[in-house]
Amino acid sequence: IGYKALKLVYDHSVIKDGESKDVYLYTKHLYDNFKSFDEWSYQSLSIINQNMKDQHHEMRSNLEATHETMEKNLQASHLTMNENLGNAMVEIDKMKSAIDEMKTSIAEMNAN
Repeated sequence: IGYKALKLVYDHSVIKDGESKDVYLYTKHLYDNFKSFDEWSYQSLSIINQNMKDQHHEMRSNLEATHETMEKNLQASHLTMNENLGNAMVEIDKMKSAIDEMKTSIAEMNAN
């Protein structure tokens, strides 16, 4: 209380006319508002920053999981395609052998 009383006496002795006092009070009011706004904006921006970090981490985790699943699916698909291609080549080779046997049989029949 003593400080406030002393400050009030000081303010009245330094600021004598009404216009200067209004400017002083307006400036003090602006300072107080900017100070509280600065504290509020710091807290708000800190929360926004943390939320962005959290969302980025979550998005990256989801993206990595999706890519991993996609990679596994592609590997399985390629493996299946390779197996099918190999089986088709074996079947073609069997068909080629059967055709060669038929040609040999036909040639032997024509020779007799």
